[in-house]
Amino acid sequence: MGQAAEQRQALTDKELDGALQTCSDEQIHIPGSIQPHGFMLILDDAFNIKKFSLNLAQFLEQNPRYLLNLNLDTLVDADKIEELKQLTSQGALNPIRSTLLSLKVNSETHHFDAIIHKSGAFFVLELEPQRETTLSILRQDFYRDIMTFSTNLQKIESQEALFDYVVHEVRRITGFSRIKLYRFDELWNGQVVAESKEEHMSSYMGLHFPHSDIPKQARALYARNYLRLIPDISYQPSALFPDDLDDSQKPIDLSFSALRSVSPVHLQYLENMGIMASMSISIMQNSKLWGLIACHHHEPNFVSYNVRMAAELVGHTFSSFLSTLQQSDETIEVIEKKAYVNEIMGVFTPNATLMHVLKDKYEMLIKAVNADGLVVYVDGKHFAFGLIPDTAFTDSLIKWLEENFNQEVFASTSIMRDTDLGLPQKALTSGVLAVPVSTNMVDYVVWFREGQARQIEWAGKPEKNITKTESGYHLTPRASFERWKQESRYVSKPWSEIDIENGKTIAKILLTKKYEDKLRQKNDDLNSILNNLNAIIYIIDTEGRILNANNTALKLFDYAKEDILGQHFSEVFEGELAGLIDKNSKVVFSTQDSITVEKDFVFKNKNFHLISIKFPLYDQNEDIYALCTIATDISRLRDTEAELIESNKELERMAFIASHDLQEPLRIISNFTQRLERDYGEQLDEKAKKYIDFTVDAAKRMNNLISDLLAYSRLSQEKHEPQLINTQKEIDVLVKQCEVTMEGQDIEISCETRMPEIYMEPGHFSCVMQNFISNGLKYRHPERKPQIVISYEDRTREWVFCVKDNGIGIKKKYFEKIFELFQRLHTSQDYPGTGIGLALCERIIDGYKGKIWLDSEYGEGSWFYFSIPKVQS
Repeated sequence: MGQAAEQRQALTDKELDGALQTCSDEQIHIPGSIQPHGFMLILDDAFNIKKFSLNLAQFLEQNPRYLLNLNLDTLVDADKIEELKQLTSQGALNPIRSTLLSLKVNSETHHFDAIIHKSGAFFVLELEPQRETTLSILRQDFYRDIMTFSTNLQKIESQEALFDYVVHEVRRITGFSRIKLYRFDELWNGQVVAESKEEHMSSYMGLHFPHSDIPKQARALYARNYLRLIPDISYQPSALFPDDLDDSQKPIDLSFSALRSVSPVHLQYLENMGIMASMSISIMQNSKLWGLIACHHHEPNFVSYNVRMAAELVGHTFSSFLSTLQQSDETIEVIEKKAYVNEIMGVFTPNATLMHVLKDKYEMLIKAVNADGLVVYVDGKHFAFGLIPDTAFTDSLIKWLEENFNQEVFASTSIMRDTDLGLPQKALTSGVLAVPVSTNMVDYVVWFREGQARQIEWAGKPEKNITKTESGYHLTPRASFERWKQESRYVSKPWSEIDIENGKTIAKILLTKKYEDKLRQKNDDLNSILNNLNAIIYIIDTEGRILNANNTALKLFDYAKEDILGQHFSEVFEGELAGLIDKNSKVVFSTQDSITVEKDFVFKNKNFHLISIKFPLYDQNEDIYALCTIATDISRLRDTEAELIESNKELERMAFIASHDLQEPLRIISNFTQRLERDYGEQLDEKAKKYIDFTVDAAKRMNNLISDLLAYSRLSQEKHEPQLINTQKEIDVLVKQCEVTMEGQDIEISCETRMPEIYMEPGHFSCVMQNFISNGLKYRHPERKPQIVISYEDRTREWVFCVKDNGIGIKKKYFEKIFELFQRLHTSQDYPGTGIGLALCERIIDGYKGKIWLDSEYGEGSWFYFSIPKVQS
């Protein structure tokens, strides 16, 4: 194991993360210095000199500090200053503007390539001395070379040929000894896809470079400033003076600077490769960094500004033509894959269910995204086709997506890398494209793509070299670029934009089909229910036309469905039925469901009860209102109802007579038994006296029961004649009666003042209140003083009264039973009573279309409620 590997193994995760963070935090866009093959002036809006590079002294042959806060016209002619100002006002299509400037120093004229651009609130002016090198003389006609390059591009038909042509042309134009075309993958690892070099230089063709060789902030600069030159890696940086601007303590941003100094780490990287001069040209595609044209030289190499601009123009032209070639290839791919999507849409006919299409046409679903396998999860069902991992893994993947992913699409070329799931050992798939088929992220369609078993050749082992310094651990450039092979199995071909687009489209198709199937099933279920009902059902639209009818209706009226659909209701029926809907007026609907017609009619000597209900029906793209007309044959029901009414009346009369007639013999039994005890009491033993007491008590209880039954039966025969009563007076009378009855006992009955006036018979109100109060006193708690509280609530359409006690309470399981006739929760020995009182109260309140209920906390007390409508019909 090498020293670097041993050191890396000894590092903790925290130390390694710290080294990576230190690298990513390096602010390479504000180095505070420049490369010395030119010099820099920082100007304010008035072109006053606010900052300069210290190497300006070698051009001025004196200390340049005297220039601070002087205007640029101290060095440059006025007409050239106007030209510079014109350059800075041309907009932001290109942040860098250039011209030629001449400076006179000690009576000598020096010529410079001048570049100016805006950085924040300041202008950055860079001046490079013009040099008549052999190479620049040879490149005087580079504009013709650019024209030749652009013309020859039109003859190229493949990306490979384009790659090879551009590296050879850039080498010819710039004179660098090696040109590499470097393309990034989705993880920002780079690969050399074309190369032109001198024979003595080592080749990197086909090799891969790890993403850490060009860190994130460096890639961000490449995406902003398309060309960067390092003429000599051994240069000594020239600092900018002073360190700050207007006490802002913010260094000037040199992202667009041509002279910007380079990170020492990158210079060491180039030295390790044996490179003394470097130039990079950014290749952009769809506003994203696609790759670089990397230019290397084995010795220092200055390239003039004109040649650099020609090289950058070659890069832009190459990028544009590459887009054309890619779009051509992508267009063919799009057409092919869209054809599958269109075919899929054609297969999903109204009669084809989702499950049948999945089973019969899954190959099209797979080919539409160029996948190898497919899994569909819909409504808890699992469908798998083609090459996929085992079911256990796909279930785990769906669960992982539900818990960790909430976006529109999950696309990965490596499940192992992008999730915490481990693939089965024999699994061949690696890529995943998952799209939810429901808005709640439960149903998914998931495509799988086979992992490409390949051997990757790296330019050196792609590992992180860490060095410990006084300030902590830092990344250092790799020292070796020897070929290093790595086996890669768990990476698939990337998912293209058309793959993802088609995946989303298919998911929407499946979602739509899913809901269509559910809607069709609901319609089938509804039709089945309608057709099996004995009721006569017609559905009519707002124009009065018949939309549907069930089998019962068709059979009774002897119509075929096709003969009446679309016909106006009044044209199909005659007489009373036809008059339900006027042919000359629309059916008016409100926004709420409501019963609009309810009546009886006779048809074919049978009685029918008809209800017409308004409700919304959904029809394709718009909501329409329809009228559902339901008619039920109630002939037998009417006969039975009449018989029941007569029978109930007879039973009530018998109950009234029986209750009344039974009271007389009970009085005789009670009276003679008491007389027997009075006249012959001295002759009777204790046992006989006890029997007499039992008989008298039973007679009294029987008499009370008959009295309550008599009152209960009278309610059905009495006609309610509500009158406005003062409930406060009625309650006051009841309270006084209770106090008299329970004189000497410690009780408390309280009532809200100003109780309301209501429409009710006084006797009925008193009966209900008396039962509630007496129950509260009867079922008192043995350990506390009985307390009764009477209150009320004024609601919009009704009065609600409440009688609260602090007695023994009632268990919830008895809440419903307690209002039933003869229901008792205790024996008569413990608590006397007939079990009719609360049933009588319920019958009274029902007669006024009110409600009666209770609430209770066992052991603490009960709340008895009843409601009375404010208006009695």
